[in-house]
Amino acid sequence: VAVHVLKNRTIYVETNGALTKLRLGDFEKSFREIYGRTGDKPVTVNADKNVPYGVVMQIIGILKETGVEKLGFLTDPVESQDAIQSLKL
Repeated sequence: VAVHVLKNRTIYVETNGALTKLRLGDFEKSFREIYGRTGDKPVTVNADKNVPYGVVMQIIGILKETGVEKLGFLTDPVESQDAIQSLKL
């Protein structure tokens, strides 16, 4: 199961290759229904870098409330490497 958050705050939940578009206001109810059909699968979150931190934390909170125990995050290795390089003095 993958949760994709676009910069315009549109959320897509991907299960078995199928995408379901959700609004943030409906995310908890809709995700609970979707996740209930998938069993105890891990969930990955992939958010655009322009999505506010608070929105991502809200989504993560909802995931945890719906019973997700295995949660991972997708990152862009190039951006991660740039961030590491910028920290070197």
